[in-house]
Parts: sequence; C-alpha cells; structure tokens
Amino acid sequence: MASPVNAALCALLATAFWSLLGYALTRHLLPRALAVGAAPVVGWAAHSAATLPIFFLIGFSPLAVVAVATLCVAVSVATLKLAVESDAEATPAIPWWAFAAAAVLALVPAGVGEREIPAVRDHQPQRCPRPLESSRHECFPTQ
Repeated sequence: MASPVNAALCALLATAFWSLLGYALTRHLLPRALAVGAAPVVGWAAHSAATLPIFFLIGFSPLAVVAVATLCVAVSVATLKLAVESDAEATPAIPWWAFAAAAVLALVPAGVGEREIPAVRDHQPQRCPRPLESSRHECFPTQ
C-alpha cells in the first residue's frame, strides 16, 4: 500500500541514482559546483532518453529495469573511479551539511502543505429545484 514513507524512500533512491548518473556526465561539461547541482536533472534526462528505446526493444519487465539500472550504475562508478585517479583536486566544493540542509528545506513544504490545504469542494453550480419556465430564473438572477 502506498504511504508517505514509501514515497519518500523511492524519491531519495531515485534522486541518488540519477545524481550518480548525472554527475558522471556533467563533471566533464560544467564546473564542480554546477555539476553537482545539475546532476539529478541531467541524470534523469539521459537515463530516460537512453532507456526508452532499450525498453521498447527488450520489453519493460522488472528484470530488464534492474539489469539496465545496474549497468548504468556500473558504468557511472567506473567513469567516476577513472576520473578520481586522474584528478588532482579531489576535495568537494560544497560541504556535506549544505546538501543536508537543502534536503530538509525541500521536505518542509510537503509536511506543511497537507495541513494548510482545505478539503476539495464541489464547485459545480447548484441546480434549481424548479424547471426553467421563462428566460428569467430565480436560481440564476440576471444583473
């Protein structure tokens, strides 16, 4: 059954997965600080664009999804390991606590929004109890 905890865990897992893929791609194109920020978006876009034709050919089964995801992670990790060996600068440009603060800040609207949003109401016009007998009608008076 769907629950907020399951949704949050899936969102965190997907963000980590796409961030790994995206950082392996963007580190070659952007400065480190920009590459880290753009990594989830680029990872999602590249993964979606690359896997759509693959899943169209081999089928969209759970086994195929896990196999392609494992292959993507393996290629990303291999690319990042090769890059770390060749990079002289291995210190992170953004401290870890900044990512933790951003994650907490991003989750705040999810918890607050549920309590502040009023219940959905039916916005359809009410029907008049009497049939329309003339052009003037009491339920919908003209101005």
